[in-house]
Amino acid sequence: MQKPAVKLIIECKNTDYPSWEKDVERQIKPYMEIFRPEHMIIASLKPVPQYLKKALSSYNIDIIDNIYLGGSGELELVAYIKRTLNIDIKNLKLDFPSFAGISFQSHN
Repeated sequence: MQKPAVKLIIECKNTDYPSWEKDVERQIKPYMEIFRPEHMIIASLKPVPQYLKKALSSYNIDIIDNIYLGGSGELELVAYIKRTLNIDIKNLKLDFPSFAGISFQSHN
């Protein structure tokens, strides 16, 4: 029995790059080797250094950062998914959960 082809893997990161830097070698690159997706993307809430974007592009791993409601990466991610999966759905959009009623406290 042959494994089904993996079209796209989206790895989401919601913290600053230094907190997930080691994931590149111990998680993200192994995903590429194990699953051999046609496309892989890191979708980051926070900015990602340009040098990392360039380095990972040589492994066919794309990075889109600043993905949040109204962020510069929001529409870029939607366009990437549509293009990669050949989706012709005009209303495909990101749905961000509502955090209404939840208070966040700084631990600085």
